[in-house]
Amino acid sequence: MTMGSERPSGRVEQLLEELVRWTKASAYAQVRETLLRALDSPNKLRVYALTDGKRTTRQIGRESGVNIRYVSEYWQAWEAIGILERVPGTRARRRAVFSLEDFGIEVPGLPSEASLEGGRE
Repeated sequence: MTMGSERPSGRVEQLLEELVRWTKASAYAQVRETLLRALDSPNKLRVYALTDGKRTTRQIGRESGVNIRYVSEYWQAWEAIGILERVPGTRARRRAVFSLEDFGIEVPGLPSEASLEGGRE
């Protein structure tokens, strides 16, 4: 590649990175409010924090102390509002879209390592 052909793509990358920064900053308060509204109980906070794309509803139910029927119901509601997503290539796994730690939301009743696993960067 010549230097001239690298510059436009480098500029595009810079602009995309800037766009991501502005989007994150402008959406922070709204996303935090959405999380607080949707995760309005200690059980929901624990389930969300454990939803890392690796655990099943059964595993999350066992680790959080929440009946798997409720885990499944929570997942459906959270997926509908965009704070949870399906894991590609799996039939029934989900992962949290946001890290609760990034929004200063504490998760009661979980070991710290488990509460850090929820969400993606």
